[in-house]
Amino acid sequence: MVRRPADFSSTLPWPVFTRAEALGVGLSPDRLRRADLTRLRRGLYALRGVAITEVDVAAALCRHDAAVVIVGCSAARLLGIPLPRPLEGWSRHTPVELATSPRGGDPAPW
Repeated sequence: MVRRPADFSSTLPWPVFTRAEALGVGLSPDRLRRADLTRLRRGLYALRGVAITEVDVAAALCRHDAAVVIVGCSAARLLGIPLPRPLEGWSRHTPVELATSPRGGDPAPW
């Protein structure tokens, strides 16, 4: 009999999470390869079949590295700033635009 994958809601409350977060709550690397998860990019996972947003991806990236800030079109979409029509929408294949301090410290003040 095939075992059902463990429920994530109690251990990882976010729709998008990092590999480090998953391993930190005791999930094995093999568990991350199960069919109920989808790999968005290296080290970033989501529950398969759950709608994810740019906010979900940005939040996971910011939880992973406190020096990361969202910039460019991603920041504009998250803040509701009008953009040209081709840039308004987001899909999971659209990169989230990030910046970080080159020395790994606090982001430079703007």
